Amino acid sequence: MEDAAKREMHEETGLEIQLLRFVLDSRLDVVCEDGTIPWRSLVFLSEATGGEMGAVDTYEIYDVRTMSREEMLGEPLYLMEASGWGGFKYRAFLTRSFFEHLDTLGL
Repeated sequence: MEDAAKREMHEETGLEIQLLRFVLDSRLDVVCEDGTIPWRSLVFLSEATGGEMGAVDTYEIYDVRTMSREEMLGEPLYLMEASGWGGFKYRAFLTRSFFEHLDTLGL
C-alpha cells in the first residue's frame, strides 16, 4: 500500500514523498450507466523528500500547486461542491474529511 501511495503521488505531483501517517479510509459505491463500482480512497499525511512539482500524468492532471489549509477549504472546496459533478463532490468530501480527521488527531 505504501508503494502504491508513493507511486500515485509521484504520478500526480512529480514529488517523491515519505508517508507520515494514515489519516482516512473512505468507501462508497459509484453508480454508473453500466452498474455500481465499489470505490475506496486511502488518504495519508506525507512530506516531500524529492522530485520537482509538476504533473507527470497529464492525461488526468492539468496542474499542480501547493495550497494552505485555508485556501483548500475556501474557493476550491466551494467550486467542487457547486460543480454538480459527483467526482468533484467526492473530492470536496475527501478534502473536508481529511482536515476534520487531522483536527481529531490534534495535527
